[in-house]
Amino acid sequence: MIIYAIYSLFIKNIPGGNGTIGKKIRRFFQKLIGVKLGKNSVIGYKTYFSYQIRKKIKIGQNSGIGSFSHVFGNGNIKIGNNVISGPKVTFITRWHEISYDSSGNKENIMRSGDIEIHDDVFIGTNVTILPNVVIGEKSIIASGTTVYKSIPEGSFVTSAKIEINRIKNKNE
Repeated sequence: MIIYAIYSLFIKNIPGGNGTIGKKIRRFFQKLIGVKLGKNSVIGYKTYFSYQIRKKIKIGQNSGIGSFSHVFGNGNIKIGNNVISGPKVTFITRWHEISYDSSGNKENIMRSGDIEIHDDVFIGTNVTILPNVVIGEKSIIASGTTVYKSIPEGSFVTSAKIEINRIKNKNE
C-alpha cells in the first residue's frame, strides 16, 4: 500500500522518455506495485492506476500505454505484444449496475469485466475501452473512439460518423 501511494503521488510524475533514468525508475516501481511488463514495454508518464487493478495488468513485449492514461476497476487487463497505445487512453474494467427491488429501493451493484487486447493493435489518442471487450489482432482503434463491444481481428474502428455538408454561398 505504501509503495502504491509513493508511485501514485510521486513516481508516475517523473518525466523521461526511452532510455532515461525517469523511465527506468517508473518501470521499477510499476513492477514493484504488481504490473507485469514484458521486455521493451513502457507505461507513459503520469499514467494512473486505481489501487484495485494494479496487480491485474499484464503487458506483452514491445508494447506501451501512452502518457496521461487512466486504468480503473478491478477486472483483468491483458495487452499483447507490439501494441501501441496513444496518450490519454482510458481502460475501465468495472461499472455500477443500478436496479430497483420490488419495494422500489435502489440497489447499486458493482460489476467487473476484463479487457483483452491481442497482438499488433494500434490504439489512438483519447480512446476509452470499456469492460468485457476483446480487441482482435492487427486492429486499429481511431482517436476519440469508445470501444464498448469486442472487435474482430483486422478491424479499423471509429465511433465518429462524419457527415460533410457544403456551405452554400449567397449566389447559389
